[in-house]
Amino acid sequence: MSAWRCPCERGAAVNLSRASVVLCAGSGLLGADPRAVCTRLTDVAHALGGEVGATRAVVDAGWLGRDRLIGATGVPIAPVLYVGFGVSGAVWHERGRPVHVVSVNTDPAAPLADAADLMLRTDAAALVDELALRLPGRHPDVERRIAAADPDPGHRPAGGAVPGVNLVVPVGTPHERLRMLTGVPSGPVRPVPPLAAAPAADVLVAFLIERGYLGGSRA
Repeated sequence: MSAWRCPCERGAAVNLSRASVVLCAGSGLLGADPRAVCTRLTDVAHALGGEVGATRAVVDAGWLGRDRLIGATGVPIAPVLYVGFGVSGAVWHERGRPVHVVSVNTDPAAPLADAADLMLRTDAAALVDELALRLPGRHPDVERRIAAADPDPGHRPAGGAVPGVNLVVPVGTPHERLRMLTGVPSGPVRPVPPLAAAPAADVLVAFLIERGYLGGSRA
């Protein structure tokens, strides 16, 4: 029987150095099921037109190949959008400063949080799962969960619906939208309040919509 491979490694050879959107799997994901996390992270990356990268800890654990390794001994990257899931963010990790940086970590003191445009203090694996519920390119098991959790989508609250995204975005300025969703304003906030995965996903999707990575022009 052949060894399992992450869906992100089943196609053509990856070129992380040219990717405009990079979702990086960090050591904060290692306690979760690698098959579920890698599958859903690949779905989310594809929904954003991006690629999946990894830190050394994830590559050494056998989750992803060395061509996905980001860092001084791996692939230098310079994306427009970088999202670190459970990435501490050592100083050598980013070789080119992205336009937008998102840090997802339970540790608000992680170095990457200081460089982030948006820091979400939440469980990274749970957030990946929640994002897979909201973005296109989903797997059948995720679709079943959506149906079970939302049997009557026609009764969602009114607002600005975004095609292909299971989220209704409130109207108003970026700060007003994020406050209406979760009470957390956009941009770095100190101290960073902890969030459950579902509201954290709402914040991130709203951020991506506002910055033009989903359903709009890029800001």
